[in-house]
Amino acid sequence: ISGSADVGAIHGAPSTVWPIASLADCQFGRLIDFRLRKSLERRIYELARKYCGRQREWRVSLGVLQKKCGSGSTLREFRRLVAAIADADADEKFGHMPDYEIRIDDEKDYLVARSRGTVGPQYAQELRIPALNPDVYDMARAAAPGWDVRMIEAEWRA
Repeated sequence: ISGSADVGAIHGAPSTVWPIASLADCQFGRLIDFRLRKSLERRIYELARKYCGRQREWRVSLGVLQKKCGSGSTLREFRRLVAAIADADADEKFGHMPDYEIRIDDEKDYLVARSRGTVGPQYAQELRIPALNPDVYDMARAAAPGWDVRMIEAEWRA
């Protein structure tokens, strides 16, 4: 995710731009694109990062994973492709997938993503947008009469 949040840019109000992604995040994205060349590898990594996050592991059936990946392959072919990715991850000394170890549980037909311990609380950065100046609310009411500016702000912050 990259971009910026423009705080208070309503009809000439002073703006403060808060970066959403740091340079390290952008470089990390390029690393993932370079290291994970196949689109299915990238998608499995994205899903592992989303659902496993900082937990120890995440399990998902291959049928559900196929839907989450948006694959048009048959389940049999999808299973073969995922197994090849898991085998490549197991063969390399430090693992092919960054942050997560990818394995197939053949008995239950599940993909198991286990954290390698490289994603921890110190990597989580929360964007904190300061409270808006009361004048901003007045300017917003003048610009959009009849609108609930507090509700607009709440949606914007969510």
